[in-house]
Amino acid sequence: MNFTLVFSNYEGSELTVGLLFIPCAARVQGGEILVIPDQTTPHHQQGSLGRLLNLAIFTPKLKMRAKNILPVIHNTGHGTEEDLSSLITDCKFEGHSI
Repeated sequence: MNFTLVFSNYEGSELTVGLLFIPCAARVQGGEILVIPDQTTPHHQQGSLGRLLNLAIFTPKLKMRAKNILPVIHNTGHGTEEDLSSLITDCKFEGHSI
């Protein structure tokens, strides 16, 4: 499986970022890789969401957004149930509700 993270906005325009496993967990937007937090493992690691949220090119996009993330689960790809659980925990650790 792989995931799309939807960052809500009070205005209704959504910001989305993909979480693909190619082969390491990578945050992507469109065809661009934004960050690969840990190239030593094919799984989502705790704290990797923070690396995305702190990117200089990404943080301005988060202004005026609600602190909730909707994870969309896609049944294709190399992610696992454990990656999903880790992602949810990571979102909560970063102060976002699911």
